[in-house]
Order: sequence, then structure tokens, then C-alpha cells
Amino acid sequence: MSIEITRVSRAFGAIVAGLDIAGRLAESEIERLGALLVEHKVLFFRQQPLSPQTQRDFAAPLRHAARASDLSVLPELPEILLLDNHEAFLPDNDTWHTDVTFSKTPPLAGILAAKRIPSVGGDTLWSDSTAAYEALSEPMRRLLDGLTAEHSVAKSFPPERWQNDPAFKERYERAVAKHPPSLIPSCAPIR
Repeated sequence: MSIEITRVSRAFGAIVAGLDIAGRLAESEIERLGALLVEHKVLFFRQQPLSPQTQRDFAAPLRHAARASDLSVLPELPEILLLDNHEAFLPDNDTWHTDVTFSKTPPLAGILAAKRIPSVGGDTLWSDSTAAYEALSEPMRRLLDGLTAEHSVAKSFPPERWQNDPAFKERYERAVAKHPPSLIPSCAPIR
């Protein structure tokens, strides 16, 4: 196996090279990627030409191919949530957010394949909430322990966005009914 790892920071994140993730992966490569994900929490694969189909196929053996959302705009690939942020379709999650945490069983990880990135802005950043919690003082941890946060489809996808699109509004209403808000402990480790 020729997988090469380059750490991007002391805390977390690594660049993975020497692997064609658009092809069929050997079981040993899948196991190695799983271990690397647990160790580094964020993995970057550069210069990987992924289509939505190959992205889904890459995720499947890693057990990350859960339905992305009932709001997927690719009905033939419900595992893929397309984020297309153009003038007529502005982003809803353009501030700090978590992905698909409104689900009762949120995925272990997400796979982002950036296709077009603006020359200015458009940054995607990650944070390690476990490390942030562990860095807090003991009094601050006690203050947070026992609190909950409500995760909701409606927060991720504001309903006023879809009122002029009857077909999408119907899908939105089904998604909200299927995924009622989840109360998640504020200090629950995400694994």
C-alpha cells in the first residue's frame, strides 16, 4: 500500500496521497482510511476527480453512504447533497454549522468534493469540538455539562426559501416531518 500521510496541523487533519479514491479500494485500504479518519478527524484528498456517483461509491464501503438528506437535489443519488451556491440559490449554511446533525443517527463523517471555488472567500474550515471542550476550564465545563442543543432541518434549510417552489416545498415538508428536531447534549462526543 502506498498511502502517504502529511499532517496539516498539530490538532487534527491530514492530507492523504497515493490513493485513487475514485477506483475500487482494497479492504486493507478501507481499514487504513477508517483508522486515519479516527486519528486525524479530517482527511484531505487532493486532485481526485470525483463525480457524484464515484463520491457515493467511495463512501459506501466506509459506511458513510447514509441518505444525505431528503432534500437532495439529485433524486437518483439521495446520498449526495449538492450545495450549489449561485445568485439564485444562495447558501443557507454559509456560517458555522454542522452537517446533517438534525438526524437521529447523524453520520460519522461527511465527504465534501469541491468543484468550483471562488478566487476570494469560499473557505471551508473545520474545528474539533472535543478538543475545544477539553481545553475549557473545569468551571466552564461544569456550566456546559447537562445543556442540550436543538438540531433542526428548519435551521439548516430555512422554510421561506422554498415557498415559491411547490415541488421542493413538498419535499421540504416531508423532510421536516421525517426528521423532527433532535436534542443533543452540548458536550456529547461526536464519534
